Amino acid sequence: MRGIKSNRPVFLLVLLAVLILLGGAGWVGSRHLWAQRHFQSAQAAADRRAFAKALEHLAVCRRLWPDSGAVHFLAARTARRSGDFELAQEYLRNSKRVGYEPKAIELEWALLGAQRGHFAEQEPFLWALVEQGHPDRTVILEVLIDGYLQHFNLLRAYRCLDLYLEQEPDSFQAWVGRGHVGERLFSWADAVKSYQRAVDLRPEDHQARLRLAKALVIVGPPDRAAAEFEHLGRLRPDDPEVLLGLARCRRQQSRLEEAVRLLEGLTSRHLDDGAVLLERGRLALEASDPAGAERWLRQAVTKSPYDRDARYTLYQCLKRQGKEQEAQGCLSIFERLDADLKSIDRLMRQVQKTPYNPELYHEAGVLCLRNGSEAEGIRWLHLALRYDPLHRPSHQALADYYQRTGKSDLAAQHRRSAEQQARQLTP
Repeated sequence: MRGIKSNRPVFLLVLLAVLILLGGAGWVGSRHLWAQRHFQSAQAAADRRAFAKALEHLAVCRRLWPDSGAVHFLAARTARRSGDFELAQEYLRNSKRVGYEPKAIELEWALLGAQRGHFAEQEPFLWALVEQGHPDRTVILEVLIDGYLQHFNLLRAYRCLDLYLEQEPDSFQAWVGRGHVGERLFSWADAVKSYQRAVDLRPEDHQARLRLAKALVIVGPPDRAAAEFEHLGRLRPDDPEVLLGLARCRRQQSRLEEAVRLLEGLTSRHLDDGAVLLERGRLALEASDPAGAERWLRQAVTKSPYDRDARYTLYQCLKRQGKEQEAQGCLSIFERLDADLKSIDRLMRQVQKTPYNPELYHEAGVLCLRNGSEAEGIRWLHLALRYDPLHRPSHQALADYYQRTGKSDLAAQHRRSAEQQARQLTP
């Protein structure tokens, strides 16, 4: 007993040391588990495109694992996908500093470059990796899809979306994107198929169902389109797009009285909407009231002077009333609008074969501006200047546009560039 008592202080010190060691190991273990949990949450958030939430989780990981290349790399990729390119660069440098995989870092720099305005330079490298079946194929395709859409290369975007969906068949965003590209290519049946798949994946998504319903108005049958608009109307009874779509369906179903009631309510609240005025004119024509239709259609072309459908419907209305001279004038405007649209379609198909051509971009931009598609026209012209910063016709077109829209500073900037280029070309 005396020996045990005499050794008690030593025993207590040893016990305390063991407890401290165990406590330290437990603290380190719990810290590791906590970081691991946040890393997995970040991956899950990034997969569902909740990039801000993913970066919050990764901020915790970086505090707990400051030398983890995987953490810095995922943070770089997430920041790039969210559009924060400066932050992405910072995390990529950190990934290199802590010795993360050089090949992965090289790919991420290429993806970042493609998104920062160097798509033409990076496209061959990225496309080659896709064809080789790279493990990050879907990540690469995501950037290629976005780049092709920005450059109006719709056929390549379509191809990339199909490849993406082979690996991610339940991607809601990809199906919506495929539907949008189908619309731009006038592949309406394909657009319906894509939007239907998106709605199947997320039945509660209003925009996906609205896109499906609008596409069905074009390809039919009207009963199916009406069913979609009725579903949307139960959720948003005062949505003007839903009410207008349902009115179109009712006209196609020959339920003209219901269509009139829907449009009367819309007209009182949206008298300045060219689409509503056009539908009222169509409805009056179907009700054998060409004089009434003319009043609505003249308002429609005033509100939407570049609307081909409004122009052609007004032509039919005037023709039916025997107003041949006015009808011919209306037809001439329609034919010019239709020819421009076909020219834009031709240019878009040429872009598929010879991308990054400033002459094609300039011609398409001028046509879009001439037909009221201002945002798209500006995009085409800026693409021309991206690949030829000294392209005089594009500078001149932008100068004219900005002068016309009251942006004199921008107009002067582009006019100086155009004049400078003209002086250099003068012998």
